[in-house]
Amino acid sequence: MLRRWWCFVPSLLLAHAAGWGATVVSRTVVHTIQPDGALRRTQVEKVRLESDRDVERWSVYSVPLDDHITLEGISARATRPDGDEVVIDRKKQDLRQLPGPSELHSSRKYQVATFPALPVGSLVEVGHEVLERAYFPAERILLVGSDPVEELRVEIRGGDGSALRWQLEGPATGLDVRADGNTLVVTGQGLAGIRPPDGIPSGERYATLHYAWGEPTTWRHVADWYASLVRDLPRADPGVLRRAEELIAGSEAPWDKLTALVQYCQQHVRYVAVEVGIGGYRPTPPAETLDRKWGDCKDKSFLLLDLLTRAGIEAYPALVRGSDDDRINAAFPTPLGFNHLIVAVPEGGWMPPGNLPRSAGYLFVD
Repeated sequence: MLRRWWCFVPSLLLAHAAGWGATVVSRTVVHTIQPDGALRRTQVEKVRLESDRDVERWSVYSVPLDDHITLEGISARATRPDGDEVVIDRKKQDLRQLPGPSELHSSRKYQVATFPALPVGSLVEVGHEVLERAYFPAERILLVGSDPVEELRVEIRGGDGSALRWQLEGPATGLDVRADGNTLVVTGQGLAGIRPPDGIPSGERYATLHYAWGEPTTWRHVADWYASLVRDLPRADPGVLRRAEELIAGSEAPWDKLTALVQYCQQHVRYVAVEVGIGGYRPTPPAETLDRKWGDCKDKSFLLLDLLTRAGIEAYPALVRGSDDDRINAAFPTPLGFNHLIVAVPEGGWMPPGNLPRSAGYLFVD
């Protein structure tokens, strides 16, 4: 798995992304780009619980953190219908480390505030502030999801002096956008919760703000950014090259070589991840992956790339979105939507015909 994309749905909706019912009385989000390029994110929400399901959904308030995201503050309180106030103090807050599926270890953490049992009709007030040392100068914010929002204000401040680039995706009814150089403000009142039909990617299903700062980017810039992360990765290790020779021994046709090397990576290298900080983006050296016999998508892919190189087969790493609930916004180049890495092999006359995963002149190998 590639890191950063684990928080594809921004933290402002982690507690209530699963359904609708609660009323967001107010939501204020302010992102300030610091002079050094870091991003300060603050958020405050007031939410009225309308059902038992809402009570369950809002019983825990979580703020995602990582090695490059530092918590500056968190607050959580609630007011019961009878006026009694509940304040969550530090004793009821907890820092949890929750590795994802197939992860042995992750630097991803959650600062969690847990509410006691609250009756329907309670008003929950939560907020946090984090400082993020962004790996890539871009962000996306889900503005309106499945819950209605009575009052919304989202403000982006380009603190480094550079003009912001932005795009609204999905339904934008009731949203007012005002941009002035390095400041962007999105407001709305009386916004209905969105209940889209099944089968629509989430990026088009809900109102989403994409924005970026710094130098203008193209998809070539995104590719160059990832290439810079792997440029110093130790490659062409003698042990990896020897293993490639062993695996293709007796094979003459390129297709037979490709098949042998792919099957080895699929059958003898387990899919397991240890992702810490930038390691969520940067793969493990192929020699290490070969030696330990496990790795995540990018580890296995770069091992396969080195094996293919020794076999004389041209191949490249390919970032993809490995799910059917969303797709990449082609009009706004950033790496934020990608969550998987596979291998692309240029098509040649040596490939057999048939129903293979081909596109744009490449065969794609997972």
